[in-house]
Amino acid sequence: IENLELCNEHDLVFWAAISIGLKGWSDAMMDDAEGGLENVRKGYDMWCGTGAKIHVPFWLSLFAEIFEKNSRTEEGLQAIRQALASSLIMA
Repeated sequence: IENLELCNEHDLVFWAAISIGLKGWSDAMMDDAEGGLENVRKGYDMWCGTGAKIHVPFWLSLFAEIFEKNSRTEEGLQAIRQALASSLIMA
């Protein structure tokens, strides 16, 4: 992915995390649930590794949508609960 190469070249960790995570979400929506979920996790871990707290509910919503699409209801609800708790901390 060209944008990911650019991110790595210029040490743009936030943008690299988003690129990996959204590619994972896209893959999961196109029926590669496990591969996609792995990339969303990788992007989310990169994002959180920077210490950033903003946009955590967004990341968790990606997980929730993937879980919902794949009939993993409890995991989806857990992601939503975490997103809500995270947004309350930010408020």
